Amino acid sequence: MIAEQLFQFEDLELNDEDFTWFAEALRNEAGISLNDSKRSLLKGRLRPRMKALGLANFADYRWFLAKLSKHDSEWQKFINAMTTNKTDWFREPRHFDFLIRQYIPMWRRSGRKNLNVWSVACSTGEEPYTLAIVLKHHLFRDETFKIYATDIDSAVLKIAQNGVYPRDKVSEQVPPEYLSSSFAVGTGEIFSWVKIKNTLREHVSFSKMNLLTIPDNWHRDIDVAFCRNVLIYFDHENVEKVVNNIWNHCAHGAMFAVGHSESLQSIKSPWRFAQPSVYLKPEKPPSNRRGGFDSERQ
Repeated sequence: MIAEQLFQFEDLELNDEDFTWFAEALRNEAGISLNDSKRSLLKGRLRPRMKALGLANFADYRWFLAKLSKHDSEWQKFINAMTTNKTDWFREPRHFDFLIRQYIPMWRRSGRKNLNVWSVACSTGEEPYTLAIVLKHHLFRDETFKIYATDIDSAVLKIAQNGVYPRDKVSEQVPPEYLSSSFAVGTGEIFSWVKIKNTLREHVSFSKMNLLTIPDNWHRDIDVAFCRNVLIYFDHENVEKVVNNIWNHCAHGAMFAVGHSESLQSIKSPWRFAQPSVYLKPEKPPSNRRGGFDSERQ
């Protein structure tokens, strides 16, 4: 009987009305755009929430959410269920190469000593910790850095803050020269796990953020922003909004990296192309004020 009920549950259909409601709710709350090709994805992602709540069908879950305050934890669980968190160590390495070989020398010429970095959608932490590893090894001793890592998914933020990862994945993806100085290796029962060392963790702070509603008082001195493989989940209107929101929080001369499959080509944005998937915010132009007398003092 239980197996029969489970089979019937897994075979539930998602009608057009329910799909449209969930898609609009996700776009309104997180900016994520779902077209009809994502219907099966939505069904698979929402089934665990329905099971956990003892709900019989998608319409029941829709009405359950609709009655709740948007501050209720179930709304966050709904968003968490629908976010995609594919990430790796040193993913898309050309961005790190540009950062080290081209951007940091330009940044140094500005005379600044503290580099502010934003991992815009940090997922489970591999990106911000990769940035920390790279900067720890390539900045001069009198230069410091701070990494602000944000994500809309509260579940992945907990993993990132914990900083513990499978040893085999880290060994496969992190260059050997970084391993011993960046990770503490587990022993005994936790031999198959490694943990980011405190010398790196102290440079990274994590917080929850919706990219459509970045607070006006959030940092406005970001030098490097990595927003990779995020824009593909937004429609054109929200891509433009997010890209320009990030611009507003970056310092003059900042570097902005998007995913290799993403581009700002059709977006109205002041970012200037540097190389495929990398953009720059121009340095602040010098004052046009001409010389002269400030006042006619006797």
